[in-house]
Amino acid sequence: MIINPTKKTQPLFSAIPKVQDARQAKAFSLTNPFFSWHANYFNVNRKKILVLVNDLTLTPVVIYDVNAKNKAMLAEVIVAGIQAAFKLGGISEDEIQRYLALAGEIEVNGGFNRQVTSVTTMFVQMATVVPIDVTQQIQKPLMKWLAEIPVQSLPLHFSELALKEAFSQPLVCLPVNESLLPEPKKKEEIQVEVTWQPFSTWKKYEKEEDWFTGYEDISQQVVENNEQVLEAFSHYLSDGLGLSKKVVQRHRSNAAFYMNGFLVYSSIRTVVTDLRDANAFISDFCPLKILGVSEAEIKRMGASLKKLYEFLAAANVISSKELKEVKEEITHGVEFGVFSLELKEDFSDFW
Repeated sequence: MIINPTKKTQPLFSAIPKVQDARQAKAFSLTNPFFSWHANYFNVNRKKILVLVNDLTLTPVVIYDVNAKNKAMLAEVIVAGIQAAFKLGGISEDEIQRYLALAGEIEVNGGFNRQVTSVTTMFVQMATVVPIDVTQQIQKPLMKWLAEIPVQSLPLHFSELALKEAFSQPLVCLPVNESLLPEPKKKEEIQVEVTWQPFSTWKKYEKEEDWFTGYEDISQQVVENNEQVLEAFSHYLSDGLGLSKKVVQRHRSNAAFYMNGFLVYSSIRTVVTDLRDANAFISDFCPLKILGVSEAEIKRMGASLKKLYEFLAAANVISSKELKEVKEEITHGVEFGVFSLELKEDFSDFW
């Protein structure tokens, strides 16, 4: 079974395995829409409410309060939610178990079906005005109400009827039909011209863990060199990736804060001194040291740092192996940073 979350929803699924081949998984979802779901979420009193919608029947599943503490059990909760949704639709336990057996383990891909995504968005918007039962993780009354809402894209107009129709047909998992997919675009390699001094120029100062004589002059050298890196980074984003001026500016600003405000603070460090610095910056510094930082800002910071290190890999400053490692560090940093922010907010509410 494939879950296809929106980009902003994907961090909620970090404990569930990702598909090995995104293109193959998309083909599976198109061939077997009954075993594929799209997902989005909304917030109620800082609690994340996850909404899943079946690609074939548009059957909704609503799960309350998915957070850093309990998302390790999300796969089990999703299965329980699907069982509850099918029971609400009048499907027998035997049929539900046959469906789950055919569906297999849950894997995560990415949202792609605009029609299903639009219905998911509609359900999210409608769910925001309905009271949530905070005592129940699976929101059965809300799910039943959403299933009774007419959907124009369904031949039978109601997901409840579409679900019964799906179960009236033989339950089969068809072989993947990759002909449904367009040919993948060939990714052009972006050339990056290194216009800055090697970071190794300041390697001898990395052992200095605190202020030292001449620190101001050396740190200024690093900052000036970083500005050249940031200028090249901006060109990479705009000319190489074709990003908008606004997005380029945001990535550059975030990268500059990391490079000049965090790394060069009380010691001489560069972006390649220790790749774990990216994790420490996002997981600890951002949520605990930046006043008023939001969850969205932490996630955007993570996205900017990933772009920065992709740029450094394109410039052959770091290897592909190092790029993979640092992106994992950033992903974990964002997850823990969001968790730290939630704890901070809960603690402030307590006081």
